Order: sequence, then C-alpha cells, then structure tokens
Amino acid sequence: MAKNDLVVVLLHEFGHGLGFSSFMSRTTGNTPGGATDPFLNNALDGSTSTVLRDLLAQPPATRLAAIQKVDQIVWTGPNVAAAVPSTLLFGRPELDVPSIPSVDGSRYGTAAFGAPIPSTGITAPVVLAQDGVGASTDACEPLTPANTAAMAGSIALVDRGTCGFVVKVKNAQNAGAVAVLVADNTAANPPAGLGGADPTITISSALVTQATGNAIKTALPGGPVTVTIGVNLGRRAGTDLQDRPQLYASTPIAPGSTLNHWDPIAFRNVLMEPAINPDLTHNLIAPYDTTLAEMHDMGWFTDANLDGQEDATVILDGCDTRVANGFAGNGALVSDLARSWVLQCRQTTTPGKAFERCFDDLAKEAKHADVISGDQSAHLRQCAQTKGSS
Repeated sequence: MAKNDLVVVLLHEFGHGLGFSSFMSRTTGNTPGGATDPFLNNALDGSTSTVLRDLLAQPPATRLAAIQKVDQIVWTGPNVAAAVPSTLLFGRPELDVPSIPSVDGSRYGTAAFGAPIPSTGITAPVVLAQDGVGASTDACEPLTPANTAAMAGSIALVDRGTCGFVVKVKNAQNAGAVAVLVADNTAANPPAGLGGADPTITISSALVTQATGNAIKTALPGGPVTVTIGVNLGRRAGTDLQDRPQLYASTPIAPGSTLNHWDPIAFRNVLMEPAINPDLTHNLIAPYDTTLAEMHDMGWFTDANLDGQEDATVILDGCDTRVANGFAGNGALVSDLARSWVLQCRQTTTPGKAFERCFDDLAKEAKHADVISGDQSAHLRQCAQTKGSS
C-alpha cells in the first residue's frame, strides 16, 4: 500500500485553507450572498472567454455547466503564468487516431503499473478483447484462442468492470498485446488513472473515456483501426492551447474536487491536484510547483518583519539583504526563493561552511538561469553567511 508524505498532505490542505478554492457551491452553483471571490476572479471559461466571476450574473445551472467543460477552465493570474514555462513540461498524453476525428487528440489516464508510455508513442491496430465468459470484453479471464491469435502485436481494447485493471492487462499481455486501452464504463470525463500493482506486467496501458471506447468499437467492423497511444510533445501537460494552466473540470462534478484543483493531467505533478502524487516535494515555487505563485495571484504577500505591509526588501532571519522583493523570473517573489534555499540547505547540511556553500550554489544557479541578477545573488549570499546559517 502506497504511503503519502504527511507534510505534503498538510501543505495541500493548507493550500485550500489559504484560498485554493472558490466559495461557489458545486451542488447549487451559488456563492454566499452572490459575491465573487479571488479564485473566481482568476478562473476563466476558455471556451467562451468568460471570467467565472461574470457568470454570477447568469443562472446557477450555467455556472455548473461551465465547470464540467474538460480542458476549458483555466487560470489567468500573471504569477502562475510566469511559473508555467519552467514547471509544466511538454508532453501531453493524447491518442492519435486520424481515422476517427472524434477520438483523435483525446486524452487518456496513465497506469501506475507496467511500462510508461514512451515519448515516441505506441502504434498498433486495435483488437477488441474477447474472453468468452460473461461480459466477454472485460478481459477478466484468459482471452479465447481465436482472440489470442488476432491479438499478437496489437493494442487490446478492454472494458472496465468486474475485475481489477492489473488482471485485464495481464490477460491481454499473455495474449500478445503490446498495450492496452481500458474503456471506462461510465460517462466520466476526464479519464482517471489506472491503479494497481503487478511487477510482472511489462506493457503499457491507459484508461480512455466511455465515448472514446465506443467510437473505436463502432469503427472496428469497417476495417483495421490503428491507434497511437502517444505524447504530444508540442503541448504542455496541464495547459490549454493558449498555454494557460488548466483547472480541474469534470463530468460529473466531484463536489470536493472539481474547480478546486489543478487538472490532474498536469506534469510535473503539482501539489494542488485532486490526488497526492508520490513525487511531490516540499518546495512550492517554480520550477517545482505553482502553489505559491497562485497565492500571489490571490493577493497574498510576504511580510517577514510582521509590520502589516508587503516587504520592500528581502529579509533573511532579520538580516536586510537590501534586495528589492520583486517577482523573480519564475513567478515567485525573491524572498520566496531565498527562504526556500535556506530551508533546503538546513535540511541537507549542517550550520557553518557547508550551509554557506549550499546557499551559494543555489543562488549562483538562479543567477546563471537569469532568475535573479548578479547583485541580488551577491547580497543574498552575504546575508545568508551572516544570519541564515545560524
């Protein structure tokens, strides 16, 4: 059983408490007193170019319909926009099916077991699984001899239900399939991931929507259907066609998750997705994450000296670096970067010279990446040497 990092879970919940959520009800579509909130002010229905706060003048059903538009609800805040290029990576999971326009370019959910989908994709004709028992296309039993003969070198299409994902994929693998598409058995969208564990599974698999599965099944009697389970290297995983970060829109609405998270297709994985991923760190700034940038878009600011005003300069453990606390090139404040370096170096080194070398290396790396200037790097390192290492 997989274990979650407690600190990551707490940071996720703190994120919600500090505003990574809207007051809009996911069941009624209403907000308290009909008022907007900072989250809605930064969320956009990309299909109509309508800011979600402007939908408050529309019937509640219109708002509920908007947040079910998969791939269309995006975040427009400038700080997250600045963080996206260094945080979200190119490589959106997509099916390439030129013969079926309704399926071509559709997304899929990846599996927690077996081989990952290679960047070059997996291309092969699709064969519908047949096990000859009960719901014969669910691949819960070994595939029939005739189906096995047809399956070799193909992508197996199996239906969800009756048994676990690993059972289906293992039966398809044993029949010679090079990959598996599991068609969902409900109209849920977007497709989730495939859970399970079996180290003997060596092929790749993915979950597709019920509509995608049905479209492929309908086309199969007309002749071979070749599918590429691929990765679109021209598009970031987690952004729309205008490179804006996607929020989680879903059909049906998941009351605790829809709108209140980043789209789970995002990669790198980020803290405020619906599920906690095992590769998350405790670092909330780009290029590791977009959480702190989102907080800045919401109106939060840094106040290290507790005077109630946004810090004009970066302060490290009471040491005024004399560095203006502006936004760095990755969407975080300079103070956010500096404090993250202090935390990282304190966790990995001992006070003194080892800490100073660690901080120096991180500051110089940021300077070489044009995130901060040479003067900023020098002043930050000087303060870290006198105060940050104690």
